[in-house]
Amino acid sequence: MHPTGSKVSSAPRWESMYSSSMLGLATFTGALFRRYSTDLSSVLKYIVHQLYSGQTSEIIVLEKLILKMAGIEPLPSLSDVQITAMAGGPTLRIEAVASNLRGAGLEASEVSFRGTQRLGKALIDTKLAFPILAQVAQQRQACVFKTRDAHLKSIAYLYDATHGVLFQYLDLLSTPSAIPLEDYQKMVPSLTELVSTYGINPAIAMQILRPMLNEAIAVS
Repeated sequence: MHPTGSKVSSAPRWESMYSSSMLGLATFTGALFRRYSTDLSSVLKYIVHQLYSGQTSEIIVLEKLILKMAGIEPLPSLSDVQITAMAGGPTLRIEAVASNLRGAGLEASEVSFRGTQRLGKALIDTKLAFPILAQVAQQRQACVFKTRDAHLKSIAYLYDATHGVLFQYLDLLSTPSAIPLEDYQKMVPSLTELVSTYGINPAIAMQILRPMLNEAIAVS
């Protein structure tokens, strides 16, 4: 039972569309890079290349990499209490949806600080942080139209997967220990460019800009 009163599911429902071997390989990849200080550039390039090629199902690799290295899960189905808590600051949001992985009640050794830092640094050094973000946001919009012949439930699960990973990835990018705000500001284009050049839905573009807007409000 979650502290906010809702039950936490053990796995996102969209994972049922993946084979056990694919899930196992994605999970192993995340665990491997968390355990060993191995160069992450190859797997990050693989992810952005697969997404660019329209292989939306490969997004499971990104999900498991973030989960294992940073302890950030895709957003579950939220209760009304959790939705209200999401309007608060970073600490309240973590306690609302991820207290078991990143909550204040955990020992410092249990929280994936080092993995978060390594993943953030790799994204900055390879300059793939924004390309991956743009590809995930675009795939979220396009996956429904690229899989018209698939079963309706499979399409719904794929959309849920891309939507969940998009917000999981945004959570990572807005985590100061992963990506400092000044680096985030440098890599993210303007609202006009996000919408007109990259074709990102205006609502999602505003969500991408939210950390900078929050900072502007805080200092004003």
